[in-house]
Amino acid sequence: MALIEKVDWRLLVLAYLFIAGVWGLLTKIASNRLDPPTTSFFAMTGAWLTVAIFAIPRLTIHSGTGIATALACGILGGILSIIFYSVMSQVNASVAIPLCSLYVIITALLSHFVLGESLSAKQLAGIAFGLLAVLLLTS
Repeated sequence: MALIEKVDWRLLVLAYLFIAGVWGLLTKIASNRLDPPTTSFFAMTGAWLTVAIFAIPRLTIHSGTGIATALACGILGGILSIIFYSVMSQVNASVAIPLCSLYVIITALLSHFVLGESLSAKQLAGIAFGLLAVLLLTS
């Protein structure tokens, strides 16, 4: 894992996209065979174990606020996992995953209003296209 920090971010994005694509397929297979809480439990357990193997040797605990925020992220992630697998059990992956991925719109808007990050015209256009995607995927 020490080497991953030195890999160009563009290559990491490509790896992320490929792994996320495989993950999306596997989530649908699991959701077709297990109820949402069971799917979520085993998926999150696998995620926790993977992160633990890579993170434990290099943990740095120097910010109480950072730790509290990270724990809140984990709690929200657990809630999202249960919701996501419930959605996946009810609709095709080709609809569920793109729609659930539109959370980036909320993140962009919250980052603008809460953190003061700027939103360019291109980013605003991306948000508009994301909203159009919702209409196209759900009609």
